[in-house]
Amino acid sequence: MTELAYTTPVVMRPELRAGPLLAEGGEGRVYELVDRPGTLYKAYRRAVVRRPLDGLIGWEQSLAGERPELARRVRAATAWPEAVVAEPGAPDGTVAGI
Repeated sequence: MTELAYTTPVVMRPELRAGPLLAEGGEGRVYELVDRPGTLYKAYRRAVVRRPLDGLIGWEQSLAGERPELARRVRAATAWPEAVVAEPGAPDGTVAGI
């Protein structure tokens, strides 16, 4: 397995202060964080495999180093994930949200 060239930030779910529900779909629910206006938290209905999310977050991180203007455009036009959300006691290699 290839080592990742970046470190994905991890936030523990109990540390988040989710506000009112903004949206709901098949994968989970989306909330805005109370203490970080403009920052969203997507809570998955079931634990998901972490590695693909590490790659998604890392792509934007590597893009920021190689093409900072494009990275700024991606961040401005999307709710690009910046961290994975871990649930205490969950199986290794899984996450509860982004």
